[in-house]
Amino acid sequence: MKRPAMALAFAALLVLPHPGLAADFTKGDKVCIHILGIPVPEQDRINGTYSIGDDGMLHLPLIAPLKADGMSPAKLGIALEKAYKDAGIFARPSVEAKPPLAPGGGGPALPPVNIGGQVHKPGPVALVAGLTLKQAIDSAGGPNEFGGNRPLIKLVRDGKVRYLDCRKPSDRDLVLEPGDAVTVQAHDERQFGEH
Repeated sequence: MKRPAMALAFAALLVLPHPGLAADFTKGDKVCIHILGIPVPEQDRINGTYSIGDDGMLHLPLIAPLKADGMSPAKLGIALEKAYKDAGIFARPSVEAKPPLAPGGGGPALPPVNIGGQVHKPGPVALVAGLTLKQAIDSAGGPNEFGGNRPLIKLVRDGKVRYLDCRKPSDRDLVLEPGDAVTVQAHDERQFGEH
C-alpha cells in the first residue's frame, strides 16, 4: 500500500508547477540577461536588464529582435544562444535569462537605481545583484554626446555625494546598491580628480 501512494505523490510532483520555478515571460516583463563564453568587453555590452516590448519582442545588441513573449527563462536563454550562433557573432555563448530578483534568488525585484544627466535614456534602471556602474549607464543608453567617452559620474548614496571617474576600473566596476542615484555629467561640469 505504501508504494502506490509514494508513486502517486512522486507523479504529482512531476506535473504540478513548482513555486520556485520561474513563469513564462510576457509582454512588458523585465529580463535579466547574463552571457558568458564570449570576450569580456562584449559581455559588458550585452549583460543587463531589458524589457520585453508590447509586441512581445526582446531587443538585444548585435542580433535581430527575438520573440520572448510566452517563453520560459530556460527556453529564452537557449533561443538567444542560437540567435548569436546563427548570426555568426559568437561561436559558443552561454546565456542565462531570468526575471530580475533580489540577491539570494528570491523575493521581489529590488528598487531601481536612477540614472540621469548626460545619457541617451535617463530614468530608472532595474537593480539586479552585481549590477555595476558601467552596466547601469549602458542600460540607460550610454553617455550622450555631452557626456562623451570619458564621463564623470556623480553618485549619491545614503545622502552622500561621491564623484567617480569611469576611466578607473575600480569606479567603472563599482556595484550599485538600492536607492543609488547616478548622474552622468558633462565634461565641463566638474573636473576629474576633484572630490
